[in-house]
Amino acid sequence: MNVKTAIERSRKKRTFSTENGQGEKRITYWTLEGLHKLNEIELMLRREHAEKLVAQTGDQLSPATREALIEVLTLAGSREYITPHGAMSTLMTELLSNGVAEELEACIAVYTAMYPNSLDYVLKTAPAKVHNYLCIYSNSADVIKWAEGEPGWESAVIASLKNGTFRELLRRMRYATQSMTLNLPVMKLFERMIDEVSGINEASRTGLKATLAQAPEALCLSPREWCLEANNTREAILYLLLTEAQNRFGKMTDEVRICRQAFYDHNRERAGMPSTGIITFAAGTEYSEKYDFGLCIGWRYDSWEQFFYQACFGAVLLLNPKAEPVTTGLEIGVAYKFAEEMLDKYLPYASRRRLDSPAGTGNTYDLVLQAASELPDEVLQQLRAEFGSFGTVRDPVRFAAMTSGILSEDKVHLLCSDFIP
Repeated sequence: MNVKTAIERSRKKRTFSTENGQGEKRITYWTLEGLHKLNEIELMLRREHAEKLVAQTGDQLSPATREALIEVLTLAGSREYITPHGAMSTLMTELLSNGVAEELEACIAVYTAMYPNSLDYVLKTAPAKVHNYLCIYSNSADVIKWAEGEPGWESAVIASLKNGTFRELLRRMRYATQSMTLNLPVMKLFERMIDEVSGINEASRTGLKATLAQAPEALCLSPREWCLEANNTREAILYLLLTEAQNRFGKMTDEVRICRQAFYDHNRERAGMPSTGIITFAAGTEYSEKYDFGLCIGWRYDSWEQFFYQACFGAVLLLNPKAEPVTTGLEIGVAYKFAEEMLDKYLPYASRRRLDSPAGTGNTYDLVLQAASELPDEVLQQLRAEFGSFGTVRDPVRFAAMTSGILSEDKVHLLCSDFIP
């Protein structure tokens, strides 16, 4: 066993740092004020270098991740850590837990450039974090069994983070663990909706059952995958949800062409738009020739349970889609009301925290959800018929008259106003 002395380790660290353009300079100070000024200068230099390194990643990181990484590299606001590797370890956990594991490669590359000497220490915990990540999407027993049958997977994780192949390795690991046990709750959800949602003709129902036969293969993948099985499954689920939304709130508009395929786009996450929303299609593309609007699911919602909840939310927005993001509290409230009620009916076991549900949070989304939940579907259908869409209900007098005896004055104002998160 080769054990180096403290002097040898220090010499190696100095040599490594010098070769990578790093250096140290001792400066004498005579007062506490002088010390504070030196600390401010050091932080300024550290932040300048961190921002330069992060900028070199281009569009690989979302705005939230970029800022979080800079905080890690500068230790700003991280009193609980005395070294950057503790803060970096926490950021790794957050990226994996929040469904943006793809950004971890770029974060590690930046950290390596800033603090190469502590990289190995940081990556020691990576296999355990990946193991926990896999358990979020797969049966824990399957993950343990898979890990026991894959000697060396821990080293492979560390090596992939160093050489930039982590994303593909994680994808293969997810497929291997998710394919060991069928996602029965989502399969049952799909099967029940095909049988229970009314307003579907027999030809369409037969086509949905054919898609159901392919679903087990799709459910082994992330819903973000762009392949035949996953595409057909996403489209079928959104079709069923759109049909059910129309059964409850009235027919969708026929003034625009609406694509019934739900998309994922990492560029929206990178541009600081993590939420599910309505999209349009670039001129000259295949989709722009056929459709005016579509639905893009937030990139971080990459389990099928999360997809279902977000697609429920999006189905209500697709009843009267529009490009501009400004809408009323009523439309957002009804969208979450629909999502919550469909969740209770088809996936009651699912963790609302994991699905990013606003229920019980007390934030603005929760307030409009609670207010909209007081309105029966019959009243909501009448409101949409009267005003044209949930997003154009801005006349508090007419709205109050139609909801008399149901909503308080404060809730009428909340739902009629522009929604501000």
